[in-house]
Amino acid sequence: MGNCKDELDAYNGYVAVSLLLTLGVVLYSSSHGGFLSDPERGVKFYHTAGVIKILIGILLLTVLHPGDCAGFVGGYGFLVIIIGAVWIRRGRALAGAAGTIIQIAQVAIPSASSKDSTENGKQGGIV
Repeated sequence: MGNCKDELDAYNGYVAVSLLLTLGVVLYSSSHGGFLSDPERGVKFYHTAGVIKILIGILLLTVLHPGDCAGFVGGYGFLVIIIGAVWIRRGRALAGAAGTIIQIAQVAIPSASSKDSTENGKQGGIV
């Protein structure tokens, strides 16, 4: 790339973007109660944020890594990838919770069509 200062500036810029993304995810998910009331939205949110975080981590470890700068040790990209994977896993957990909630609702609240069919069957037997 260019000189060491330019490489470090680019690297530090993406580190700042990554930190702002983390702050944004924490604040947004907290303001929505951890997406417990709307798990489908949480799944989309965490999967999208997780993929973006992992891509930033890959960039920090490859293209943006200022390897020719003396004394630079850049392991932050690994941490970024791990955080992104945690977010994707959190999205999968919400997807599982959403599926469980839907199954419980289907068992606990019979659909109108099944209720109508049993009522119609009773009426037909009476006549």
